[in-house]
Order: sequence, then C-alpha cells, then structure tokens
Amino acid sequence: RHFFLLTVKNESDIKDNGKVTVDTFTNGWFKPARITKKIEELFPNSTVRAIYQFPTPNQNMDVLQDSLEYDDIVVINCTDCPAYAGSDSITHRLLALYNALQLTNRISTFLHFANPFVAEELPHAKRLMIGGAAADSIDVALEALAGLREPKGHLTYDINLK
Repeated sequence: RHFFLLTVKNESDIKDNGKVTVDTFTNGWFKPARITKKIEELFPNSTVRAIYQFPTPNQNMDVLQDSLEYDDIVVINCTDCPAYAGSDSITHRLLALYNALQLTNRISTFLHFANPFVAEELPHAKRLMIGGAAADSIDVALEALAGLREPKGHLTYDINLK
C-alpha cells in the first residue's frame, strides 16, 4: 500500500481528503484528476493525497499523520518552468514536509516532472525518476513504478542530488 503525495498549484481546489476537485493552473499537461485516476488503476490499494506547492502548517501535519498507516510514500512533484533555467524551486514548506517524511526513510520514490534542476533540493530517496513537462511522461513513470515498463533514460547534463 502506497501513499501518493501529489503536489498541485495553490490555485487548485482540494477537498474530500486531498482530492483535487478544480484545478485552474495546469497549462494542459499536469492534470491532477487524470494522474489520480491512473494511480488508482495501477495501484488499487493505495491512496492519492494532493497538497499545495505552498502548504499550510496544518496541511503538512495532516499529511504526516495520514501517511503513517501506509508502507511507503511516493511523491509526485512538478515545477512548471517554461525553460530549464534553473530558477524555479520547491517551496521551503514543501521541502520541510519532504524532509520530515524522509527522516525515517518513508519516501521510497520521488517522481519529478518539468525543471530537473529543482530535484537538487530534494532529500535523498531510494528512487528518483525525472520526466518532462508532458502527460505522457507522467503515465510512463507511473507504469515503470508499477513494473509495466523498464525505467530507462539518462539526463544529458549533471544535477547534484543531495
């Protein structure tokens, strides 16, 4: 049983235990409802929980508490930067949550999409998968995580992971 933590834009409407009901800022490729449906198909005994890219302290506490009953945590993170300029970043509150979850090695996988340089800010996890800013990238990464595809590919540049 996996606990999927799906980061969404602050403009999204999160209700019903972390489900995204309205997403207003996806630019056509990062669609939380579509991602949630794909996860539910591939991992039927798992839970998907959305969290804002700039979460409140209470949201962080809720995620920490809700994640305790699961075997591991898979974080799906996206940054929507039009050019790989390295200037985008993960918010400090989200990084604080990731670090808190990873203190006891609870995060098994980071799936990171769009600006790959932002992945340098993530705490170490057993597995890191990086994909482009495309819905197909998300599908392929989830299928690889489910064992339906072989994860392959290499970045054409170096990023310094923690």
